[in-house]
Formats: sequence, structure tokens, C-alpha cells
Amino acid sequence: LFAMALFVFLPMVIFVPGKFALSFSIASVLLIMAVAFLRGPRKTLTGLVAREKAVFTAGYMLSLCLTLFATIVSPSYLLVIFSAGLQVIALAWFVASHIPGGVQGMTAMSGMVMRATTAMVMRGN
Repeated sequence: LFAMALFVFLPMVIFVPGKFALSFSIASVLLIMAVAFLRGPRKTLTGLVAREKAVFTAGYMLSLCLTLFATIVSPSYLLVIFSAGLQVIALAWFVASHIPGGVQGMTAMSGMVMRATTAMVMRGN
């Protein structure tokens, strides 16, 4: 429900990115806590720090901390937008790491996005 409310107010990201970033970060923390409640805290923590998922977990947690820092401690419009974007990308990779074949799918998808972006930039010159 909290995450659904985020997408209703998605256009507000342009005007008040701090509120979006804070809400998105809180929703992310609550989601991890809900998973820990359902699976058990020990099993969840063990899964998060497993060798094949530790890099994705660390990247996501660092982006989450950066977003909270940029929103609460040092509110800067550009830093909040950058950190929230970074958190969304890290969340996508984090979720993909928990799905069989997800990392390969994300690698293929990011390759397609990079090729399309490069083609658009080169066409513009």
C-alpha cells in the first residue's frame, strides 16, 4: 500500500524529490523487514549476505544510505535526484539477484539500454 502511494505521486519527484526519495526508502526498508518477518530474520540475513548476493546487497544498502543522507542530512535537489535514481537501479539489480536468471536478464537489458542510448546520442551529433 505504501509503495502504491509512491507511484500515484510519482510526478511530484520533479517538484519535491526529497519526499519521494524518503518515502521510497522507507518503503524499501519496510519491504525487507516484511520479508524478514515471513522468512525469519536469520534466514533472511543469511540469504542477503550469501556469496553470490553480497555485492548486490551491499550496493543496494549503500544506495539506500546515500538516499537517506541526501534527503535528511544534506538536502540537495541534485543529490537527492541522483541518489534516488541510483537506489532504483540498485533495487532492480538487488531484486534480480533473487530471481533465477535475473542477473543474466538484467545484464542483457542494460546492454540493450546502453546500445539504444549510444545510438540516440550518436544520431544527435
